Amino acid sequence: MKNLFKQYTFNPEGESSRTSSEGKHIKIGSQFWNDFSNYNLPKSISEMNKPICIIHGEKDTAAPLEEANIFYENANEPKKLIVVKNADHGFYKLDERQEMVKELTNWFNKYLK
Repeated sequence: MKNLFKQYTFNPEGESSRTSSEGKHIKIGSQFWNDFSNYNLPKSISEMNKPICIIHGEKDTAAPLEEANIFYENANEPKKLIVVKNADHGFYKLDERQEMVKELTNWFNKYLK
């Protein structure tokens, strides 16, 4: 999570802030960070027994691709890891966002019918 705030204010004991992809100013208090440290995401994912699709931008600098790989490795079948070429964390470019939506729509159509 600290990576999400590297260009902004990261203060786990106080208030962290950043600007979202939509230009909104986001403030996060210390309670979020205290609570977040109580969770083990790879373990939680390993306990899920539902289809899981992890989608990640190839050039995401906010959340490293290694994290997506760890989540994928811990997921039960059926599972899929989709890495969108050249995309960053927010899938800001239209073609990248369209590819993400297409891939997720295909996944949802397969498993949510």
